[in-house]
Amino acid sequence: MALIVTVEKAQVSYVQPGLWNINMHLTATDDGVTAIDKDYSARFRNKDRFDSKAKALISAMQIDIDKYYSERFIFSDKDIDILATTVQEGLDLREPTDLMEVRGKSHQARAIIPKKAASKKSAAKKSVSKKSRK
Repeated sequence: MALIVTVEKAQVSYVQPGLWNINMHLTATDDGVTAIDKDYSARFRNKDRFDSKAKALISAMQIDIDKYYSERFIFSDKDIDILATTVQEGLDLREPTDLMEVRGKSHQARAIIPKKAASKKSAAKKSVSKKSRK
């Protein structure tokens, strides 16, 4: 799995007198799958040198390439496979046998709503009930 990288000039746009925005496009494929497909830009003035802009663009692109490699490294770790297996084995796939069991599971699902969200709902209900009393 070798990363194949292509950098192409994408666009030069006029910003104001003496200032342009230069856009380059990076495409990186890994084993035929697109890993990075992104535009990078640098501001360019009349007196600027292209080599300084090249360094800035290389640095920005290299950050994304390094991120991709770190993601791929972690994804291919055997511990991720163990995690996926553990999660799959921990799921309860038994079908409920009666209505009470279904209701019990739906109440359990509601129990994971964060307290802030639940308190907003109860506050909204209180304000509605106060309005209805008047």
